[in-house]
Amino acid sequence: MTAQGLAAPYTAFRDVGAHAPLDYRPLEHALDTRPGLHAAVLDAFRPGRSLCETGPAEADAALEGLNSRWPAVRCHALLILEGVRLSRARRERFTAGLTRLCREDPDATVREVAAGVARRTGR
Repeated sequence: MTAQGLAAPYTAFRDVGAHAPLDYRPLEHALDTRPGLHAAVLDAFRPGRSLCETGPAEADAALEGLNSRWPAVRCHALLILEGVRLSRARRERFTAGLTRLCREDPDATVREVAAGVARRTGR
């Protein structure tokens, strides 16, 4: 149950009513405190789940998420950036991060998610 609460601000639940801008710091802090919840949070963000809607104004936060120490955050950032309209500079940052995660990420799930995003986006 706790993992669902941690994941909720990053899922479609966030899109109901007014919400704060995308910020991974609270999630990262919670995972630092309770690392045993990571697997359940990662499961909440797997492809096919309803993630939050984001737009260009939140792209920088999502791009920073590609560098998170937590695989769940990296996966979430990959999946939401897949559908965001990005400026040329942000698109280049996304492509570079996507390529890096496909090739070098130490986590197999992140590499798999990155490869799927790369296939779907043609990057």
